[in-house]
Amino acid sequence: RVLVTGLAPSSAQHPWVARRPDGSICPMIVNPHTQLVHDEEQVRAQRLEAIAVYERAWSLLEEDAIRADLERCWTAHSRHVNPFTDTVRGIEGLTRLILDFPAMFPGATFELSSAPDIHHDVARFSWRLRSTERIRILGRDFGHSVVGVDYVQFDRDNRIRQVIAFYGP
Repeated sequence: RVLVTGLAPSSAQHPWVARRPDGSICPMIVNPHTQLVHDEEQVRAQRLEAIAVYERAWSLLEEDAIRADLERCWTAHSRHVNPFTDTVRGIEGLTRLILDFPAMFPGATFELSSAPDIHHDVARFSWRLRSTERIRILGRDFGHSVVGVDYVQFDRDNRIRQVIAFYGP
């Protein structure tokens, strides 16, 4: 149950307490399950935003713009693991990898090909990489397009702590 009245929540009090217009304090009746659902929705929204910002960073060309996006979704200790480069760590490491992306894959675009699937502190999503040049990695020729899956782990602040990428079907 949620008690709906003309009371304004008090910013100086516990969140379960409201202040009447006359200044007196009264308890608010709140269903804890409603709060839990709200919190879960907020966490999910923050994690989806982190993935969206991460994806957008791969399409940027300017170092400052890449770094600005990564500062919103990545941490100094985050790791990116994929099969064709060394593991990179932190905002600086991923910024450098993204800046090298056009040299590795000329004319490349990176886009999600599935909605992120999120539970607990993890997510996964499929993606497609397209390039104007043939994509030859891992001893294979993928033509001008390769698909893959990223597995993501989030930290307590809903930033990406780790990405593990797999290429190919």
